[in-house]
Amino acid sequence: MTEKYIDFDEYLNEKEDNPITLKMFGDEYELPASPPVSTMTKLFSMHRKDTLKDEQVLNMLESLLGKKQFKVLVKNDVEIADAEWLVKKLVSMYNPVPEEADTKNKQPSTSSKNGQ
Repeated sequence: MTEKYIDFDEYLNEKEDNPITLKMFGDEYELPASPPVSTMTKLFSMHRKDTLKDEQVLNMLESLLGKKQFKVLVKNDVEIADAEWLVKKLVSMYNPVPEEADTKNKQPSTSSKNGQ
């Protein structure tokens, strides 16, 4: 009989984190390999929409980058469209499954309602 046991603590101790390197204005910054779940939940829900509210973009960037790196964007007068581009790039880096994967992996139905 197989024992049903998951040791999440062991996983956390043994996992290898490969941080994301972000180059901005000639400097490189390390971002966590995986941001907090709360940040990603907000990001994914916003990313599914066609447009993001400016305030959301700024809040998410500060959450993802940290205050120090976010201040670099402010100091360099980054435009909101460019900030939104950066949010979308970061989401795509953190999102392990492409959005269209759900539809690509579905098999066509083999049942037939019309008897053919």
